[in-house]
Amino acid sequence: MAGATVVVNYLRNREAAEALVAELGGGRAVQADVSTQEGVDRLVAVAEEMGGVELLVNNAGINPMQGRPEDFPTEVWDRVLATNLTGYLHHAQRAARRMIAQGDGEAAAAAVGIDTQLWVVLRTGAGYTACMSLGI
Repeated sequence: MAGATVVVNYLRNREAAEALVAELGGGRAVQADVSTQEGVDRLVAVAEEMGGVELLVNNAGINPMQGRPEDFPTEVWDRVLATNLTGYLHHAQRAARRMIAQGDGEAAAAAVGIDTQLWVVLRTGAGYTACMSLGI
């Protein structure tokens, strides 16, 4: 979106996030852990301070998978799911709620992600099954 004010999230690499903000011509770099509801709430709050949520690029993810599958630690698996699935869901929900409150239901459907079928599933109450299917 031309002229958009952007909130760029980072967990550890502040310099890279600030460089991206500068490259985009403005916005704000915000440290938040997207695997937690608190982190997502923080990002949405900053976006609201800057004028609201009009677009969500829901692309946070980690891929620490190293070594053989039979040796993969459960706590690392849990962190991957919390970041890549639960964080995705929390972002989509929060952004969609804000967009709907702002009167932009079409954008809210896009906020859930490229797969708009997930939006339909969430709207019909089958979100648990959809997230499990996408996760596996």
